[in-house]
Amino acid sequence: MIIISDTSPLVCLLHLNKISILKDLFVNVIIPTAVFNELISAKIIDETFLQSNPFIQLKTPLNKKEVEELRKILDAGESEAIVLSKELNADLLLIDEDRGRKFAIKYGLTIKGILGVLLQAKERKLINKVKPLIDRLQSEINFRINKNLLQKILIEANEL
Repeated sequence: MIIISDTSPLVCLLHLNKISILKDLFVNVIIPTAVFNELISAKIIDETFLQSNPFIQLKTPLNKKEVEELRKILDAGESEAIVLSKELNADLLLIDEDRGRKFAIKYGLTIKGILGVLLQAKERKLINKVKPLIDRLQSEINFRINKNLLQKILIEANEL
């Protein structure tokens, strides 16, 4: 399976100290260069991140023109993640931001956000509960979640 990740799911998993969930669920994950650079710029990771997480691979999309077109609307990480997903015919794109998700769907990509990743991790018994992790994301890094979506996820997780 080819899995591409945008910045937000990585930020959330790193904040929760649960980055290994990606390895356990997907074996390998590809991140675009722009995502790596965004994480470095925000001081969320350092240059040694890829060495200590060898299941995460770095790739740069080839179609620079398409990336630049998307950059008029989306940020660099989202733009590269969408283009790279198309180029590699990815099985899944991990992306949270609404605007980026809409474009990904428009391009026919299969998407999942951090809530879906956490739900899948619970189903695979990698975590016990999703609610405490979601609560931490909301209170500690101001992660915004639509109330209806949150309720749906908590019902699916049997935590409501």
